[in-house]
Amino acid sequence: MRIDESQDASLLRPLLERWLKICHGSKLSSIPVDKLVFDDYGLMDEDDEFGLTVSVEGVEQDLQARLDLGDGTLLLAWDGVEPVGFFAVFKVKSSLSDQFVAIETFWFAVPNHQLAGPALFHRAKLWAKDNGCTHLIVSASRLASDLHDKVASFCERVGMKPFETVFISEVA
Repeated sequence: MRIDESQDASLLRPLLERWLKICHGSKLSSIPVDKLVFDDYGLMDEDDEFGLTVSVEGVEQDLQARLDLGDGTLLLAWDGVEPVGFFAVFKVKSSLSDQFVAIETFWFAVPNHQLAGPALFHRAKLWAKDNGCTHLIVSASRLASDLHDKVASFCERVGMKPFETVFISEVA
């Protein structure tokens, strides 16, 4: 497995499409057509637990905008010529001190390529160290369906510690 760095979020489109289908495909296909809302940004499930729009274009545009600011990279895992995973990581100044930390904003590995996830994680730790960061912060999002528990379990196995709990509420 090869891991490359990139500043081009458009390379993620096939992986983002697979992520959306894998993590939300069965749920979306079970929703009646009249319950699906398409807007200028993407696809939103009105009955979604969080009420959030899920959009390949939105993720791609957000990551590219962050990459364009500098201090970040996309790590892409390849199995031959096919991309099988990616890890988006950015260097930010800690709000607690003058230290810099690396923050993961999106991490995905295609099923049947489970080694891509840990390989990307370890490469992200090296990237963080090489870029002057003292810590790597990763998240396990419930938006990612059952992958949340797998990511949390992996993080604990490699010695990471729970750091923060985040909650969400609609304000409309």
